[in-house]
Amino acid sequence: MSTLDHYHAAFQGYEDWVKPLLPEPPSSYLRRQVHATFQVDQVAVANADHIGTDALLWGSDYPHMEGTYPNSREVVVKQFASLQPAQAAAIGGGTAARLFHFEPEVLATPV
Repeated sequence: MSTLDHYHAAFQGYEDWVKPLLPEPPSSYLRRQVHATFQVDQVAVANADHIGTDALLWGSDYPHMEGTYPNSREVVVKQFASLQPAQAAAIGGGTAARLFHFEPEVLATPV
């Protein structure tokens, strides 16, 4: 994303090269409008500060064989160990709840 921002800024010096002129750098649109899901991805977790936790969503992909079930809890604990609690909460469900407008009382109800 930093490369996009770099070239967006650099090409402003060339008349008529950048069309349309964006009011914000490209990275702001990517952070706001592009989301990625994963089951096991240490690179995504390691780059959470650069990507932004609002773009990352963890999922177990249950019941598919490539998913993390029945070891989902262990996978999450190990994978999110380097994250701050707020980052882990966002990636582990908060971003999905916000993005898909899940009702907080439904999420708080045990199944």
